[in-house]
Amino acid sequence: MADEKKALAYRAFGARMEELGRQAELLSRLITENEAASTALDNLPSEQTFFPIGAGVLVKARLSDTNNVVVEAGARILAERSVWDAKKLLADRRTQLEEALEKINAEAGEIAGKMREIEEELNKG
Repeated sequence: MADEKKALAYRAFGARMEELGRQAELLSRLITENEAASTALDNLPSEQTFFPIGAGVLVKARLSDTNNVVVEAGARILAERSVWDAKKLLADRRTQLEEALEKINAEAGEIAGKMREIEEELNKG
């Protein structure tokens, strides 16, 4: 009976590890997107350029203001901010994303250790 409980716990830990993997992948993508946005702010074109609008379609345009951008301030609220403020916002978000990723990785490490313990116990018995 104890082995059945251990096997059940092992499967539950495995399912949690899969979920943590999905969350870590999402956070990694968000961090990459955040870095790309920050780099784009460093390289705003002052001359005419092409901007993608989706599905492989680009429009030729010129930015009328390279000192301010519109950012999502939270809860899908948009606000105009200076490029400097936008970069600070992105840096703060990156820190939050990295901290969340660290927590997920730490939890995954703990679970992996518990799974190894269960494996050893099941292999002994």
